[in-house]
Amino acid sequence: LDGDGDTAEALPLDPLGTARATDGIPEAGAYEAGAAGMSLAYWRTLHFSAPDRADPAKEATVWGNDADPEGDGIPNCGEYLLLLDPNACDSPLAGIAVTGYLGIDWLGFTYTRAKDRPGVTEAIQTSTDLAAWSGTGFLTLLVGETATTTTYQVLLPLNPPRGFIRFVFTVP
Repeated sequence: LDGDGDTAEALPLDPLGTARATDGIPEAGAYEAGAAGMSLAYWRTLHFSAPDRADPAKEATVWGNDADPEGDGIPNCGEYLLLLDPNACDSPLAGIAVTGYLGIDWLGFTYTRAKDRPGVTEAIQTSTDLAAWSGTGFLTLLVGETATTTTYQVLLPLNPPRGFIRFVFTVP
């Protein structure tokens, strides 16, 4: 229990999501680790106030995995994985353009994701009618890598003339 007698969730968390306190007092140096391996729970402490996180009624609209508090269409678990700010409307996609590859014209875009964000995965799906979705019909190319991030280019063929794409984020 923390110093107020509340549950340990009210304690400060280190980047791995471990409550770091002794007798209700935060441990010195608990926040020195970098972003690699940052837990979703710790990420929430950086972006949402303690009163919001403590309010179960706000899980669906503010701080929960599927919440989208700023209304940009990206759930919080996606913002966490794609290194975005859950309180600012933003797009994970960059450089949307027609590009040639293997002698074919493609609609391409890039996105960057954290290498080590435990507990969240992404999948890309395409559709021609918004009813049936598939994990096929596109190419994914690795275009850049740092110690903490990976950047991909996704290419969609311009034929058929109509297509849709979505990210699906999973939190086990």
